[in-house]
Amino acid sequence: MLRSSLIAVAAIGAAVAVGGAGFASAASPAAHGHTIRVRETITAVGSVDVAPAGLSVGDESILHLRIASLAGQQIGVNNAVCTVLAPLSAALTHCVGTGSLPGGTIEWGGDLSLNAERDSFAVTGGTGAYRDAAGQIDIRYTNPPTNTKVIVTVRLAG
Repeated sequence: MLRSSLIAVAAIGAAVAVGGAGFASAASPAAHGHTIRVRETITAVGSVDVAPAGLSVGDESILHLRIASLAGQQIGVNNAVCTVLAPLSAALTHCVGTGSLPGGTIEWGGDLSLNAERDSFAVTGGTGAYRDAAGQIDIRYTNPPTNTKVIVTVRLAG
């Protein structure tokens, strides 16, 4: 599988985060100008391995993540696609995704280094309560080396 499915890209940032990532608390869907922290866990992964075989430019991972409060209550899901931009020497991917939360969705994207302990993504828009969303998502991996779980911090501007 693509280097543990691109080191289980989060995504998401994650929150992704949008970062991948996870993006709001269940109690506060209109969270512009707020910082939100959630947990994300990868629950399903698909991979596309283009020629040549093994991790190479153009390979993709498709991820489905559970978004939960820090206390563990599920509040949404995050779906992402990450494409390898540079082979193993740089281990760089580009990820885009959608976090679905009570009140709407948040769109996010950015580059992800497979060798990093932390990553950041841009909040690029949203729907519903998040239709004017902008800001940054920071993710911190919590279970190396598989990196299937992350803490996501979303800073929404406004």
